[in-house]
Amino acid sequence: MNHNAYIKTENCTSGSYEHWPKELYQTNKNLTLHNTHDGVFNSHFFTKDFMRRNDMQTTQGKSTAPSIVIIVKIDNFNDININYGYNIGDTLLETISSNLALFLPKGSCLFRRMGGEYMISLRKNTVSSIESFAEKLLEHVKTTNMPSEIQANLTASIGIAEHSNDSFSIEKLTSRAGLALRKAKETKNSYYIYNQDIQEESKIQHYIEHNLVDAIRAEEIFMVFQPQLKTDGTLYGVEALVRWDSPAYGFIPPDVFIPVIEKKGQMVQLGNHIINQSACGFKQIQGSLLDGQKDFNLSINISIKQLLDPAFKDNFLAIINDHCIRPNQVTLEITETVFIEHIQDVVPMLKGLESHGITVSLDDFGTGFSSLAVLPELPIAELKIDKSFLVHSDKRMESCELLKAIIQTGKQLNLNVLVEGVETIAHFSRLKEFGCEYFQGYFFAKPMKLADIIPYIAQDNNVVCT
Repeated sequence: MNHNAYIKTENCTSGSYEHWPKELYQTNKNLTLHNTHDGVFNSHFFTKDFMRRNDMQTTQGKSTAPSIVIIVKIDNFNDININYGYNIGDTLLETISSNLALFLPKGSCLFRRMGGEYMISLRKNTVSSIESFAEKLLEHVKTTNMPSEIQANLTASIGIAEHSNDSFSIEKLTSRAGLALRKAKETKNSYYIYNQDIQEESKIQHYIEHNLVDAIRAEEIFMVFQPQLKTDGTLYGVEALVRWDSPAYGFIPPDVFIPVIEKKGQMVQLGNHIINQSACGFKQIQGSLLDGQKDFNLSINISIKQLLDPAFKDNFLAIINDHCIRPNQVTLEITETVFIEHIQDVVPMLKGLESHGITVSLDDFGTGFSSLAVLPELPIAELKIDKSFLVHSDKRMESCELLKAIIQTGKQLNLNVLVEGVETIAHFSRLKEFGCEYFQGYFFAKPMKLADIIPYIAQDNNVVCT
């Protein structure tokens, strides 16, 4: 294969390598600067070429230095290798390389790092808009002629970093493009351009990944409890919610650190800590109350990573037993998305817990894609309607009717129906009119630490306006 077919600039081309500096030419002769499958220069050559072109611009005043680094990652390329074989994958790489080379403007160079991952160095003055270029590049990848053996659509994720005054070094520019690529890979078939927010997000993610154990030991990760109330103002339950107060970053929201912990494979460890701390807190709350005030439940959020752990049921029952909590006092909140995407794995586990007296709640109902027809098949006793329905009901009559219909459907299925996100007297009045009997939201109380929720419950006064 002609290696030079993938070079689209006068500063990277020529019919041979002899025009390169001696040490660069010699290294290439030893086949360390290009990939053996498709002949495209590799990342070692990328670094040398980038620095050489910058030196030419500095010493000769030529506008040759690339100012943009782009990393293109073919989505799910490993799946192609696994399902069709590495020979077919290598053939596809050759086709992708040729296709990308034809697309690139003059003044750019193409390199392949590993597998289905490419790097492009680009001069900004060769494209009118980096956003437009990225969008066209995404579409161009889709036009690749696939080997006849492969039945799949080809897409890519793209990370882009542009040279700025503080990021000239090739290492920093490549690192930033890599951070942008990681962001793009979250959705795939998309591109992302580096900005300072990505850098800060990456630092926080790194901190989360490497400080979980220490944070648990230092009690930075703790539980707060939000009351759930009945129509008459008496307590129905408390939901345990995890919080992380970091000395380095302050309050880290659960929707930031939990996905990182799940990807890191540490959710079972964190989940056990959450269950244990929730049970411990619940027992302390009950221990401080009079006998007539103790008839309420503890709700705990459970992730899919926990539910797929074969030891989850036994560990969960053991923890609540250690704290002398009856199973019928505990509700597990499982999001609708988890139920639907993993229904075959989750339902048997939850039926096993239900047989011990544990209540299961379908959380965030309405945010996923489940059908009302599937509700009777699920081992649930509670339907927790997402707050978005309440927000939309403020604006549209159709949303009001939909909310009312969901509440009535839940009640007809003999489910306890709880609506979260109740923030105003108007919300509460509307829900009572629709037949809702259980409520949660800032109108009643915010999530509280143990020191605050114990006196709140002990007051034993109806906080609901009737």
